[in-house]
Amino acid sequence: DTLWVGTANGLASLNLSENDCRGLLSGTSTARFQRYGRSQGFPNEVIYRIAEDPTGRFWISTNQGIARFLPWKGLVDHVITRADGLVNEEFNQNG
Repeated sequence: DTLWVGTANGLASLNLSENDCRGLLSGTSTARFQRYGRSQGFPNEVIYRIAEDPTGRFWISTNQGIARFLPWKGLVDHVITRADGLVNEEFNQNG
């Protein structure tokens, strides 16, 4: 089981079977997150939303388009932007 979290500094994952999450909210946990950002193909590191499709791919909204992330590979394989027909590249809670 994996916990996926979108942050202002990229996507983060935490393997729940390998990490003790007690103290996570208070900042006293020793759990280690894996971070994903530009070097894995994200157009921007500000992550707003994560949606999983039936095939297990994640569709992730950022400040610069929508990224399709393959969690089993740990990388983005496609980014949708204005060039693809989006009206706006930023998709957030009020976007």
